[in-house]
Amino acid sequence: MNTLKALLLFLITSFTASAQELYMPRNIKNAYDNETRSYDGKPGKNYWQNRGKYDIQVSVDEKTKTVSGKETIIYTNNSPDTLKTAAIRFVNNIHKPEAPRAGYVGADFLSSGLKITSFTVNGEKYDINSANWGTVAAVTLKKALPAGQSATFVIEWNYPLSKQSGREGQIDETSLL
Repeated sequence: MNTLKALLLFLITSFTASAQELYMPRNIKNAYDNETRSYDGKPGKNYWQNRGKYDIQVSVDEKTKTVSGKETIIYTNNSPDTLKTAAIRFVNNIHKPEAPRAGYVGADFLSSGLKITSFTVNGEKYDINSANWGTVAAVTLKKALPAGQSATFVIEWNYPLSKQSGREGQIDETSLL
C-alpha cells in the first residue's frame, strides 16, 4: 500500500511540475507587467488613454457631389511617452480602388478618395499629399507632443461622394444620404 501511495504522489507531483503556462502574447504580457491592465481584464493602476475633442463642419455640394469639411481636433497625449507621429484616420477612403476591403465592390462604390487641402498643427502648416493615403496614415509631427500636453490639429478636406455606399452616398442622381 505504501508503494501505491508513493507512486500516486510521484505521478501527481510529476504532472504538476511539468505543467506548462498557457501562451500569452507579448503585448498582453507587457500590459500586465506595466500594470496598464489587471489580470481580470480591467484597467490597471497605470492605465491611460489619449483623448481627442472634435469640432467638425461638413457641407455637400449637390451639383458636384463633393463633400467638404473642416475639423479642429484638440488631441491630448495622456500617455507617458512623447509622441512623434499622429495617426490620421479617414474611413471614407474605403471608396478608393486600392483600399483593402472585406469583399468585392462595384464601380459605383469607387471614387478618388480624400484630398486634404489644408493641414496645421498648433498653427504650423504641413505640406500633406493625401493621394496615397488609405483609411489610416501616419503624419510625422514637426514638434513632438510631450506627455500630458495637447496639440490642435486643423484639417480641411474634400472627397467625391460615392454613387453607391453603405454609410453615405447617393440614393439616386437627385438624392444624397
